[in-house]
Amino acid sequence: MLLSLAIIFLIASPSSNAYMDPNSQYVESYISFNEKINVNTTAHIKLRDINTSQTIATCYTFSTGGYAIVDTPNNRIYEYSLTNSSPYFGQKGNCYYGGPFNYFIKSGSNFIHTLDHSEVSESELIKKVAKFTQYRASSKNSKSISEKLKELDSAKKSFSITSSASQRDLYGSLSTAWVSSYCGPTSAYIVLEYMGKLRANHSDPEGEIIYISGFTGKGVNLDSLRNGITNYLSTHSLSGTAYSCSYSFNTVKSKINVNTPITLGTDGHVQTIHGYRLETISVNNKIYTLYTNDSWGSNDVAITYEINPDTPYPPSYLNDHVYID
Repeated sequence: MLLSLAIIFLIASPSSNAYMDPNSQYVESYISFNEKINVNTTAHIKLRDINTSQTIATCYTFSTGGYAIVDTPNNRIYEYSLTNSSPYFGQKGNCYYGGPFNYFIKSGSNFIHTLDHSEVSESELIKKVAKFTQYRASSKNSKSISEKLKELDSAKKSFSITSSASQRDLYGSLSTAWVSSYCGPTSAYIVLEYMGKLRANHSDPEGEIIYISGFTGKGVNLDSLRNGITNYLSTHSLSGTAYSCSYSFNTVKSKINVNTPITLGTDGHVQTIHGYRLETISVNNKIYTLYTNDSWGSNDVAITYEINPDTPYPPSYLNDHVYID
């Protein structure tokens, strides 16, 4: 009788169920390896594809705060935070994911962003997340979740591999000021403020972001952002010129190593990178992590991806950068 009750308890226990979920185990193992801390997943919510409405990912939350979003069919983690609440916090269902920073719920025929509450039509959103959709379709994972768990476990035990990690962050913290639907000028403000290149007697942060938008525009256009920052500097007799390039982890490293923040353009959003990490799982598998300010008031969102035979190139939804020299 006691044995039967014990078996029933183990089956019903939430922690037991979490432990039995291989995707949950993978998230915990991945974070443990990449961040050198232990986390426990406590809850999850299924995320749907914007094109098909099929489940493509799961957002797990951690007992100590934080979350991770994992592509459950492809066993791939896209992003995580060790402190932020899930971008789907408080949502009961009908949640959609279009890649990093694209968190939506469906309302009628339109989609509403869970953080800035902007509304977009289905056709517009499908176009916006097209690169993420293409990346998922073209980069399938040939390894099972159990194989990936074994690979991480082996890497944890290898001192020579884990000691080869490369990590760097800016010396100071980035501003967390932001204005809704002004992600481009928000990121520009964050870069300018950190580098001490705001105009003299500038207004409050939110007012200055709106002022900067007069140079850069409100949105995510690369040329407008680069040229707008340069014009802002020139107009106010401040040194420096803004430059742009396609996404490059090496460029990120070179800028962060000299204490220079750099923007990151993704599908329909601009954020600011303040750190990076490179971990080696095996000779043919490396984890690349970008630590970002998300342009919604948080400095703790990590964008992560692997380079291996299945995915030999960085994700195509990581578009471009702007930085000041």
